[in-house]
Amino acid sequence: MLFTLLPRSVFARGWYGHPGAAAAQTNDSSQIAKQPPVQVSGQVVRSDTREPVPKAEVSLDPQDESTSKAARGNRIVRTGTNGSFVFSDLPPGSYALSVWRNGYATFSCQTNRDCRQLSLKSGQKVEGIVLLLDPAGVISGHVSDEDDDPVEGIQVYALGINFLPGGRRQIDARSRVVTDDQGSFRIANLPAGFYYVRAGGLIERPMEQVALKQGLGERLQYRDTYYPGTSMLIEATPLEVNPEVEASAIRFSAATEKTYTITGKVVSGGKRAEPKPTEVHFTKPRDAEQMFGSGGVTIDPDGSFELHGLSPGEYTLTAMTTSNGWEAEEGYASARIVDSNIRANIELGRASEVRGKVEATLGLSLARKQIILQANSSVYRPSDISSDGQFDIGNVPPGEYTLAVMESVGSAELTYLKKARCGGKDYALQPLLLAVGTVLDCDIVMANDTGLVGGQVMEGEKPAAGLVVVLIPESRELRRIPRYTLTGKTDAAGRYQIVGAIPGDYLLFAVPPSEDHAYFALDFADRNQDKAEHVSLDAYATQVVNLKPTRGR
Repeated sequence: MLFTLLPRSVFARGWYGHPGAAAAQTNDSSQIAKQPPVQVSGQVVRSDTREPVPKAEVSLDPQDESTSKAARGNRIVRTGTNGSFVFSDLPPGSYALSVWRNGYATFSCQTNRDCRQLSLKSGQKVEGIVLLLDPAGVISGHVSDEDDDPVEGIQVYALGINFLPGGRRQIDARSRVVTDDQGSFRIANLPAGFYYVRAGGLIERPMEQVALKQGLGERLQYRDTYYPGTSMLIEATPLEVNPEVEASAIRFSAATEKTYTITGKVVSGGKRAEPKPTEVHFTKPRDAEQMFGSGGVTIDPDGSFELHGLSPGEYTLTAMTTSNGWEAEEGYASARIVDSNIRANIELGRASEVRGKVEATLGLSLARKQIILQANSSVYRPSDISSDGQFDIGNVPPGEYTLAVMESVGSAELTYLKKARCGGKDYALQPLLLAVGTVLDCDIVMANDTGLVGGQVMEGEKPAAGLVVVLIPESRELRRIPRYTLTGKTDAAGRYQIVGAIPGDYLLFAVPPSEDHAYFALDFADRNQDKAEHVSLDAYATQVVNLKPTRGR
């Protein structure tokens, strides 16, 4: 066999492939060359001291196919000793800008204009971009087993918290590491804030994840454990991370546990489902705030499924059919694992339903309004209100919801549910828990006798701009209803206005904005009650309340 080495120039002239490739490449290049190049420049500095950050990696990533083809991929430069960076000879197009440096976390723009997305035109020069890098913190510690031996290869997560109106929490993994041979871990480059630390699951080995023990229908692994040593998120202790500070000596144990299997079939009216569903998903309703309690498997042609590696607990199983790419029908089942494998069939069409009649107080129209179920502060399957006041929300998965009202287009800031009587309870004042197949008939009354709270926030002699003013019910139960907690933002003069406040007793705070929205936590008002202004708001009332900034968590 004969090998011939050709010079690089041969390939550059287009001999690789066919002769037409060279011509096509030349035409593309000439078209790009005709467009005057773009230049982007700026500086990366610390967000706290404004000192320059050298050796930061600044990236411009094309955001569409044409830009990517012209730029031939993303562009990366490193900042100099004075934190400056320059992108030269850029083709015009749409780009996303990002920056990374070890020891730092999130970045922002010095101006109010968002510099993350850049739409660049031919010959344009974008100068003076200032990127603010936030100094990061570290969490480090040690994981052992029930015998106090170090656990090597266990996954450790730093879980960020985002509080939502109603006190619910969104938990997401901000970083993941694996313990070393001493059971030690170190999670770096974390933005300042509060985190849960979780360890557990399978063991990481080179190129694979393995169980501690595995056989027919049985597997042994480490229990998902939250610092300081609990399997329940609600019992876990969040850790505060501060810039350039290491939260060290975080020690806790993760015990081993058996996992189990749920088998079953997806049926429709006692028969195998038609059309065939494609997947079964599972969630743990009692751990609705966690991001780790969900997953799914493909369904076999005969409608059967197997879910493996499940720890003891309660689960909701979901199957869905599609028709021409659209959701056709859903079905749900509840399952509880104690200490053995179990079987659970899922019946399509077996879902919850909330229906009833709506009345309005004097002068309020039902037109253009909807009754909705909220979960995690988002809208779930709204229902229009008919001309005679009827509504019906069907095909609802099991879970915890809040009944609310909203406009068909936009948000009804002045309207709220004054009463929502369903099954003998008033769910205008408490969350609603739906089991599989629950059907509730409700009598609802809407009102719009809301009030307004406004005023000014001063820090000494200066107006405090950019603060979040939050109105929180004194009643802890009402804090669980998202509609009752409202926010506003101070302008350059420190003035704020909150409209649509439901009559009642409140605590009022002015706090710095935060990524985790800690002021939505159910106990925020209790922890900071001595810093609050008390507000008692009557129907249709307007109150002026001046504030000082609140520094609390």
